[in-house]
Amino acid sequence: MGPARTMQRAYNAFMAIENPGVEHNKVTIPSSWREESVTRDWFGRADAFDAKLFQEDGSVELARTQLKKAAFEATIALIEALTNPRYAVAAAKEILDRAGIPSTQTHLIKTTPFTADEMAAASKELEAWEQNALNG
Repeated sequence: MGPARTMQRAYNAFMAIENPGVEHNKVTIPSSWREESVTRDWFGRADAFDAKLFQEDGSVELARTQLKKAAFEATIALIEALTNPRYAVAAAKEILDRAGIPSTQTHLIKTTPFTADEMAAASKELEAWEQNALNG
């Protein structure tokens, strides 16, 4: 119900659960509820509960803000690292990884095995080509 709760609204909600389908907006709160509210400090406990929820919400919001700031600062650091040749490749890969883009592509290369005779013939051809290129 939150800070805007009233005993009437709490009682109406209770009655709606106890007797569904019956309108309870004009029902008077019983005196036993009023006595219990004083005895058990319902108002103080409700205020303490609301304060605790507010504190937790505030903590979550603070953590969210700090996370956004840290992410922004990390992004700036990575962008600045792109200008440093020593870190540029690693920074680029990190940026691509964070963006969900693969930084490297894998290619499947199919090779055909050669026999020893084919390798020897290729080696002789290469030697002949090199000789022609040098003597040209």
